[in-house]
Amino acid sequence: MVKSPGDRDRVAAPSDWQGWQRWAEGVDWPDWRSWLQRISAHPEAAARVWSAMHAFVAAHDRRRELQEALDLGRGLGRVKVLVLLTGGPMTLRDIADANGVDAPYATVIVDKLVSRGLVERTAHPDDLRRKLVKLTPSGRDAAALAGQILAEPPAALLALAPE
Repeated sequence: MVKSPGDRDRVAAPSDWQGWQRWAEGVDWPDWRSWLQRISAHPEAAARVWSAMHAFVAAHDRRRELQEALDLGRGLGRVKVLVLLTGGPMTLRDIADANGVDAPYATVIVDKLVSRGLVERTAHPDDLRRKLVKLTPSGRDAAALAGQILAEPPAALLALAPE
């Protein structure tokens, strides 16, 4: 039986979730820090692990579930803005910067959310030339639902044994 993840460095990393599940059985996970230190000393092993992690995450993409639940279109830009606004009102510039988009595109995203009744624009208290964007009650509900969907671990992880 394997005692720590580092002992598996000599074995090719699995390419699918079932392989990772078999790989992880019997691993002493409290030793993960030392495993990460050992694997970082072996770039090829790190590359195999990263590749398998990427494949796992891609196989459990939540976009379709978010699209069906929220009906906000194909991309995640609108969902990101909803979740971002749970921290409080923001200017369009702040929204653009936080999402890595330009201001005109942030305006397009916010316009769509306004038309759906999920956010509203209000006057900025310090600068009447700027607007603040904030969630409506429906927007808070949609953001909470998005958060629940994104936080739910994939069934494959939930099926793992506690040890």
